[in-house]
This record gives sequence, structure tokens and C-alpha cells, in this order.
Amino acid sequence: MSKEDQDLVIDEITWKQFIIQALGKTHGLFGQGVEQKILNTKKILISDDYMNIAYVLVSKIDDKVFGNAVNSYINYTLIEDKPLMCSVLQKTDEFEKLEVNKEETLWKKKLLEQLEQ
Repeated sequence: MSKEDQDLVIDEITWKQFIIQALGKTHGLFGQGVEQKILNTKKILISDDYMNIAYVLVSKIDDKVFGNAVNSYINYTLIEDKPLMCSVLQKTDEFEKLEVNKEETLWKKKLLEQLEQ
């Protein structure tokens, strides 16, 4: 990974565009109908590389469609002719079991409180 790529931070709008395009290109109108919500975006160190991470809430019904779309789609236009690709790193049926870094526990705790209300 180049220094320029390591400095790249993907914002929530870019994530949303990528997800919508991936769903549309892979599954057409049915893909565009998949409801998803970006819970948080973050750049974190995984192994020896910094990675842009998005935590996305998707219904269990749309889980496979969503995973198939984001895992197979590559976009070259969202970030200055750089390939943007994505893969699902974890899935859970219970939000409480979602694994996050120590720095991310605050947003997870806040979201848990909102979901309980």
C-alpha cells in the first residue's frame, strides 16, 4: 500500500455511494431496495496496514444480497481513478456481539442505548 493510499480517509458519503452503486450494479432494482444504515466509519490499523472501515446495519433478510454486492464490486470513479473495493469482515445477529476496538466502544455504547429506547 502506498503512502498516498495510507493517508486516504473514506467519508460516510463515499461509503454510501459505493454501497448504493454496488447493490445497483449487482442486483439492479432489487439491490437498490436493500435498506442499509451506516453506523460508523473509521480508519484503523489491521495487521500492518491502515484500513477504512464502515459498520453497516443491514436486515437479516438482505444480508446475502448485501454481502454479495459489496464483496464483488470494484469502483474506479469515486476516488480519483483509484480502485475502491470492499469485503465483509464480520457479521452478527446481535449488535451487542459486534467486535470493535477500544477507541470505538463509545459509539457502540451510544448506539446500544438508542436501540434500547
